[in-house]
Amino acid sequence: MWPSFAFPLSNLQRVSERLSEIFSGNGKENGKIERLVKLLRDTSLSLQHAARRGIIGRVLVLSLGVRIAKYAGLYLLFCGVVSGSFSDITKDIVDVVIALISAEAGAGLPLPTFMSFGTYEAGGTLALVALGASKASSIVVMLAVHIWSQCIDYAFGIGATILFTLSVINQEHIFNKAKKDSIRHWKMLFSALFILFAGGFFLGVQLWKMHKTGWVHPPSPGKAISIPSTIERTTNPVFDNLHGFVIWSSNRFGNHDLVMLTLPELELTRLTTDPHTEYFPRISPNGGKVLFCRSQEPWVSQRNKFAWDTWLLDLKTGTTRLLAENANTPTWSPDGEKIYFVRQANQFVEYTLANQKEIVVFETGEKHSLNASIQLETPARSDTKQALAVTLRGGARGTFIINKDKSLQQVGRGCQLNWSPDSSFLYLVDHQKAGGNAFFRVNPETLEKKLWFDAPGAFSHEYFPKISNTGDMLVFGASTGGHEHDRADYEIFLWPIGSPMGNIARLSFHTGNDNWPDIYLYSL
Repeated sequence: MWPSFAFPLSNLQRVSERLSEIFSGNGKENGKIERLVKLLRDTSLSLQHAARRGIIGRVLVLSLGVRIAKYAGLYLLFCGVVSGSFSDITKDIVDVVIALISAEAGAGLPLPTFMSFGTYEAGGTLALVALGASKASSIVVMLAVHIWSQCIDYAFGIGATILFTLSVINQEHIFNKAKKDSIRHWKMLFSALFILFAGGFFLGVQLWKMHKTGWVHPPSPGKAISIPSTIERTTNPVFDNLHGFVIWSSNRFGNHDLVMLTLPELELTRLTTDPHTEYFPRISPNGGKVLFCRSQEPWVSQRNKFAWDTWLLDLKTGTTRLLAENANTPTWSPDGEKIYFVRQANQFVEYTLANQKEIVVFETGEKHSLNASIQLETPARSDTKQALAVTLRGGARGTFIINKDKSLQQVGRGCQLNWSPDSSFLYLVDHQKAGGNAFFRVNPETLEKKLWFDAPGAFSHEYFPKISNTGDMLVFGASTGGHEHDRADYEIFLWPIGSPMGNIARLSFHTGNDNWPDIYLYSL
């Protein structure tokens, strides 16, 4: 039995007429007010019609049921997206419904968007951030919910269209009418196909952008490999007369922290324990301090070039301090009095430690320079050459030398271009048949590039090359084929420069992610 409701129809009519008078004024209705008045009139007439037929109770119950089913489905979809990947996102049903309603409110704003992409995510993200979630996770979750809900909507729509077509396929009069409206139908079909194509294209762009910002949750910490380091130390001649230490970033403790391995003892020490992600350690010229990057949120992928600050670690005391905010991939000057870093992916900044003064040395988007969309990756400055070695991404792609007068020389493709300690040559990562990657050496005067190192065996996907302060050892990371810098199982290796390529020593034995090593050797 449906509940019955008694509506004073005369009151509804009077309310409708009064609202019409208020909004219409002297009969000079503008477009928006006219539409609002029409909506109010139609709503009033619909309610009166439903009341006369005695179905107002059913209408209200069905309307409520539709909304409950809608938000229940969206809640389950939301939980499915969040499950197992976003620990900082709430699953409380009240909070989730608030976020979903906020997203729909954003989608309803009178802004020029395609399928409400952008405004929907903005509304939901604001609500989730207010509830304590991180911005990065909130954006990705709301985008995923939006995409999946659109897919489900279109799936139901297409399915209903197919069922309707099958149900009327034998009714001749419907097809006779369809013939008369064939032109209109074809236009509608092409319009629908265009919308679907545009939606698919937009989805592809969004997924590509998500991929470029990296994974939204940290990788598995992996596990240790049962190969005693003493065997490697006692049997590998690379460790003969080798005294110093290697520092790199490792996620073996759950998140990326800095670790130090002494040479030749091979004793591993954890240097940092902060819950935020840390990577790109660079040892000072005197070996006493370490520059590194720390993320502004607990987990940030290294593909994200923006959410990082530069910190300084004192190896003697173990203390850390913040040097510069929004500063990524720092490096040292030869005298250790200055550091350099990248800010907002397009500024190369010089920072003097004594007075904390910053100077923008180079910036994309300047007049007679590179477009502002071009990003700087791991730039390294040579005092001897008065030039930057840098990888460009975004509006340009490749490795370049940026001279003092800001003119450019293209070295080639590849990435992680760097100077040798005495600036006599450049080295970089580029593609090679075996394993996909190798290290190449470049003459800075002629830009002639030659294969420098390509490890034999399974670990031949090389990255993160760094020459020791003494100029005679190369430390690097290599995987068996995994590519992602902060997720793949990279191991850390040493190679005496100039020796046979097979003459390497393995420093790490762990299935987690180890990356961006640096090495400091004592002169004996």
